Amino acid sequence: MLVTTSSVHSALKHWRDTSLHESDLKSLLLYQRAQTRGATPLEAHRQVLDSTVTALGELHPHDAQLLHLRFRDGMTGRFVSRQLHLAESTIFAQQREAIERLTTIIQRQEAQLRSTYRTRWERRLEDLAYTNLVGIEENLATLSSALLQPDRSHVVAVEGIGGIGKSSLADKLARDMVAKVAFADIAWVTARQQSFNLGGSIRQERPSSINAEGVTTLIFDQLWEDEAAPLALSFDERLALLERRLKRAAHLIVVDNLETVADVEALLPILRRLANPSHFLLTSRSGLLGQAGIYHLPLREMSKDHAIQLVRQEAAEQNITSLAGAPEEELIPIFDTVGGNPLALRLVVGQLHVHTLDHVLWRLRAARGQPILNLYTYVFRNAWDSLGEEDRRVFLAMPLVTEQGGDLEQVADVSGLPVDVTGDSLARLVARNLVEARGAFNQKHYTIHSLTRTFLHEIARWT
Repeated sequence: MLVTTSSVHSALKHWRDTSLHESDLKSLLLYQRAQTRGATPLEAHRQVLDSTVTALGELHPHDAQLLHLRFRDGMTGRFVSRQLHLAESTIFAQQREAIERLTTIIQRQEAQLRSTYRTRWERRLEDLAYTNLVGIEENLATLSSALLQPDRSHVVAVEGIGGIGKSSLADKLARDMVAKVAFADIAWVTARQQSFNLGGSIRQERPSSINAEGVTTLIFDQLWEDEAAPLALSFDERLALLERRLKRAAHLIVVDNLETVADVEALLPILRRLANPSHFLLTSRSGLLGQAGIYHLPLREMSKDHAIQLVRQEAAEQNITSLAGAPEEELIPIFDTVGGNPLALRLVVGQLHVHTLDHVLWRLRAARGQPILNLYTYVFRNAWDSLGEEDRRVFLAMPLVTEQGGDLEQVADVSGLPVDVTGDSLARLVARNLVEARGAFNQKHYTIHSLTRTFLHEIARWT
């Protein structure tokens, strides 16, 4: 219950208050909508009361008159009793009833507005690519906390290798925020150029990369889709309008696949300018570790238990009953080959409609078959093409380091490069989420995903 008779009564007491600092109605979407349309906190407070008391007057004119006299005009109970020729005790009894009816009207209008906004926000999100996400509880709780706690950064980046579940996690978070109506408005824009389906095909979705101005324009267009905006605006004018709106009330803006934005360095200052109290949730294959003011959430591989759970779930949904009910020891080779990469796990399940498990896993290890080659291309190609000679040498050396990983000196020893050169290369590989840096601040070890290890066995054909 977002409002009670007590909070409505308190809000009415501040109806004519010209020095209002915090409204009792601030949690209402009715109030936040007024703010996004340009109202000050005081104006938004009054607009909610003006409109809802007017609605009350259509049903109970005497109630609206009484509330206006008592709270809008600031008359005492004794003065109102004389004006209406009623006992003062009667005035206060009728006031209680009027506030109860007003509370009901506010609750009804708020529920209707929330329903309308939920429908609008869900339309902005992309089609669900999952029915039930596995093993995301901890990351989802961390992400929710980062977005909802005012002392955290207002720009949050979910970072990880391709197929690890960044977009799915962001989507689940956004849907949770839609259900809670935790923000005044929500937008979702994607810079994605390619998508990969579970049949192993890559689809081109955008012929060229989008730039910072394009991302900002997409955000603007979504937030103004149901409102009149001035025509023929320049980019600077759009940006100024967007800034005013996002500063008045907290919005949630998701920018998916940030790594494909043509000029990320130009976009990030814009997002910082627009943030606070609004929040930006970014997903990216490239780490933004050198950027200030960003809360980082790196996504790791799923655990073995969660990976097997996902395999069983996918098998059941695709009606591969023999796989869904197979003993765990028969499923472990899947995890040993592709690790906890959800996209790769789902692809393996999809391939089992046609091939045996042994054959599918052999194709993964040998990089054979178009679906497998497409998977490697989708996950690794752009990152691999961006690497210099020394970075590739360190990357190719990683399978020779123990599966548990190695420290800087061990990686340097295996790669045959000096420690300082190896350290610089590792920094770039970690930033591209090709290598993971684990451990506390005073002790780091470096490792790679199981899918990356399998992929690197056949990377020579790309060199």
